[in-house]
Amino acid sequence: MNGDRRLYFYDAHHGRQVDVFVDVFRMSHAIDLRGRLEHEHPAVSPSDLLLSKLQIYEVNRKDLVDVVALMLDHSVEPNAQDDAIEAAYIARVAAEDWGFYRTLQVNTERLREMLEELEVDRRLVNARLDELWKVIEGAPKPLKWRLRARRTSRSERPPPSQPLRRFAPPPHKWGGGPSVTREVRGHRMRDRGQQPRLPPDEAGRG
Repeated sequence: MNGDRRLYFYDAHHGRQVDVFVDVFRMSHAIDLRGRLEHEHPAVSPSDLLLSKLQIYEVNRKDLVDVVALMLDHSVEPNAQDDAIEAAYIARVAAEDWGFYRTLQVNTERLREMLEELEVDRRLVNARLDELWKVIEGAPKPLKWRLRARRTSRSERPPPSQPLRRFAPPPHKWGGGPSVTREVRGHRMRDRGQQPRLPPDEAGRG
């Protein structure tokens, strides 16, 4: 029914699924990839990968951890450079759609909060986020964008900060205990989030 925009492939034997987006990556927001794949390496650029994570309206902890890995591995540059996060491109996408801009803003705030629970170079991640947002905020916004922002700020309250859904890997793969150490693209990160407590009526069982 939507074969011109998105395709699904299932491997029933191995329980695997592949999602194929045609030209435009559409989830909470749309990222037009036409003309963005003309490079030598087989993956999307770090900028588009970052947008694909931060555009999720109900972002979860695993996606934010992926963003941390991206910010650690790739510098933020004003314009296109090999293997860098292109601030001008992301600013242009945010300036075209106020809703996209607002989602990026909220998820960046959530990312900064979650950083306090990870044993990584927080100063580097925050510094690169600051560089990125300096360009986003400084980019010119069209009249339609500015009117939407003004109207929303007057008539609506900001969306409530919702707790992140904690990524809980299977015990047999990652092990138990109050903390989980993950290897993310060469960066060793320790998640210091506590395990959920059992309700009082279940805590004494067993």
